[in-house]
Amino acid sequence: MHVPVVDTLVGLHLSATEAVNETTAKTTDTALYARFFHAMKRRGVLMAPGAYEVLFASLAHTDADLRHVAEAAFEAASEAVRAPVD
Repeated sequence: MHVPVVDTLVGLHLSATEAVNETTAKTTDTALYARFFHAMKRRGVLMAPGAYEVLFASLAHTDADLRHVAEAAFEAASEAVRAPVD
């Protein structure tokens, strides 16, 4: 997973190849992202449903919120990579 950041925009790029241009950005694993998205949702963390959408940082999140998201992401990533491919 690569996490590109531009100012307050954050992305998730699920690929062995870092996204540095349009061609490499298209290497993201959209099926893996879908599994990760649903695993996060089951843990109470809602994200953009599309693999090519960005995440927005918010000052409204507390330290407890951020801990929850980090723990959920670790668990969801583990689940997503173990899940059978559709």
